[in-house]
This record gives sequence, structure tokens and C-alpha cells, in this order.
Amino acid sequence: MSYYLHPSVSITEITDYKTQISHVGHEITVEEQNKNIQEFICQINKSTFPACLNDHENSDTMLQIFNFFLDHNFITTESINDIDALSSDLKILNNLSFPDFESKSPKLFSKVDCSAVNIFGNGELFDRVKVELEKLEIQVHINPKEDQMGKRIIVCCSDQPNIKLFNEINVMGLEKEVPILFANLDGKKSCVGPFVMPGESSCFTCYTHRLAPNLGFVEEALALQKNKGNIITSKTPQVLYALETSFHVISQIVKFNNQSFHLCLINEVLELDLLDYELDIRPVVRIPHCKSCYSKENLKPVNAVRALI
Repeated sequence: MSYYLHPSVSITEITDYKTQISHVGHEITVEEQNKNIQEFICQINKSTFPACLNDHENSDTMLQIFNFFLDHNFITTESINDIDALSSDLKILNNLSFPDFESKSPKLFSKVDCSAVNIFGNGELFDRVKVELEKLEIQVHINPKEDQMGKRIIVCCSDQPNIKLFNEINVMGLEKEVPILFANLDGKKSCVGPFVMPGESSCFTCYTHRLAPNLGFVEEALALQKNKGNIITSKTPQVLYALETSFHVISQIVKFNNQSFHLCLINEVLELDLLDYELDIRPVVRIPHCKSCYSKENLKPVNAVRALI
């Protein structure tokens, strides 16, 4: 079996007798082993690794370091090349144990084509998300017709709140039984989520229903969301706001594809103030008998309000 040093690993000589080994899962300082760790790294590069450790003059020490690296996921049995840091870090975290309630897969995951994404909308955020997905070699289908959607994640983006569009995509995704991720800019603010899992989570209709009572200026907010009566709309380009928000959109897709579901915005929305760097994750409680996501097969929806009473 072949072993490789994980590309996310950093090894730093802190002093003449201390070395730190770290990646997203661990940061460990080892004492009095600087020379042995450096020698071990040289051994990894040999084609006969790890068998060559048995022939080393300090074989016992080398084997102990090997087991230490293996136990902490500093080495891997698969060669990881040309992978972005986020995906690499998620693979490490997935190798660590999480409680079952966090790591449970959505039922529809096995049916989803993770190699491609359907993206709906237009504007700066839409364009930036498209570009970043393509950089990750994820195939992008732009505003596809319903009969061309397949079983791909839907991403819906807008440069302003757009309830009409989001409601249409929400219904479409629920009918197709594919995940739906919503994201929009709103001036200097942005909102990412909810990440809808049809039949298992709250949907966009649940979100807007829960949002309305918490708005300070209900009529104004709803008019903006519905694009109703617009006389003049802002003409300033939102390129940098879109750039910052796009990271969180792409991050959600990568986390889903890497089965890091406990890090996905399922039953949640991420609200960002892009000027003040304020960030808030708000729960989205499912509505019993929601007009969009309710079905007789799910008489007691997960996270329904009755469960909180």
C-alpha cells in the first residue's frame, strides 16, 4: 500500500528541539524529535516507503513516527493532486469522527450528480459564482430548461432580493427533488441559504414566512423583495460584494460534495454585512403544512414549530 504526505500538512521547526506538525484537524508540537522527523520526511519520498522504515538504523523510532502521522491523518493512502485547500481540509475533517446527528447524509445525496450544477439568475453574483465553479472544474448549466436539469444541485443567485424568482426555483427544485441553494446581494449585505433538501428540510417559502414577522419595516422590505414599483434602482456595480459572497456560495457546494453536511446551511441562512464584517447564521424553522414543501408523506416535518413548544 502506498502512503503520501497530506498536501495540507505544515511542519515547522520552532526551536532546535521543538517541531510543530499541523493541518486543519490538529496542531501538535513534538519535542526532542527534530532530526528524526526530518529523516522521516525524507523516507516518505522513497518508492519503497513505508517498507524502507524497517531497514532504517532507527527503525523503531521511524515506525513510531509513521504510526503517529497515520493516526493524525498527516499521511494518506491516496495521492491528492491539484486539489483546492477547502476540499483538502474537508477530506481531513471527514476522516475525524463526528456525532451521527451532524454527519448524517441527506437521503437524496446518492442520487445527486456532484460533477455539475444548474445555476439560475443573472448579475454580478451569478457571473462570479459561475466563474468560480468552472475554476473548480464543476460543469455549469446556465438557466437550463426543466427537461434538461437532471439530478444536479440548483444554485439561484440575484444581485437583489428577488422573491418571485426564488419562489419559482424553490418549487422547481422541490418537484425535481434536488438540493437548492439560494444567494442574493442586498446593498452592502448578502444572504446565503437556505440550502434546501427536498422532503427533509425547510424550504425558501418557510424562510420568507418566518422572515416577515421579524422585519422592522415590513411593507418596504416586501416591496423591495418583490421588485414592486421600482422607480430607480442602484446602478453601482457590485463586483466586490459579489466576489466576497461567491466564496460562501462555492463553499456550500464543495462542502455538500465532500459530504460535510454538518457545515452546510441546511435549515439555516447566513447573513453577511460586507462592510462591517458582521456575520450571523439564523435558523430556518420548517412550517407545518407549508404550501411548497409539505406532503402527506411527511405529516410531521423535521424542525416543525410544534417540536419547539
